[in-house]
Amino acid sequence: HAQVYTHCQDAMVRLGASKAMLQKYRILDKSHCQVTTGIIDDHTKRGTRNTVLPWIWSMGDDNDVKGRHLTDFVRLHWLRAKAMRNHWQEELTLIMHEMTWASAYFAHRSREWDSRARDPSQSLSSGHKCYAMWQAEMWKMFATTAINEFTKILVLHPPLDIEEFEVNQPPERRHSLWDLEQE
Repeated sequence: HAQVYTHCQDAMVRLGASKAMLQKYRILDKSHCQVTTGIIDDHTKRGTRNTVLPWIWSMGDDNDVKGRHLTDFVRLHWLRAKAMRNHWQEELTLIMHEMTWASAYFAHRSREWDSRARDPSQSLSSGHKCYAMWQAEMWKMFATTAINEFTKILVLHPPLDIEEFEVNQPPERRHSLWDLEQE
């Protein structure tokens, strides 16, 4: 089929087809004919997040059965991409909270050990008091280091505004896919 298409496309070029016609019936490459089953089968497979359907898969009349199946396929691809985006948004939210939680935990442990060392009601030997102060300083250092390192990371790699992130299509196209089903 690809060979027949290529011969017909060559003939259109030789016959001087219009620019609009040649835009619709482009040169067919081998890579355009490969089916990406990873989009359907295993959406967790590495390297499929940036997969874009070749132009050949979007040709056809939307009113025919093939067009409806293609619309379902594109919708499925979009839903998987959206689910993946939502998953990464959740991961980003968790990581941001975990950064705060880790620093807060380290600071809490520092205060805990500091209060043990300074509590007059406990009769601590100088060795125990020294150990408690050492623990307080160690946990304080952990908290300070965590805050500094997390801040550096956030400056070097600011988190994406994932709500604004587009999944392979402009917003008006995304909504029109859903509207097709209503018609």
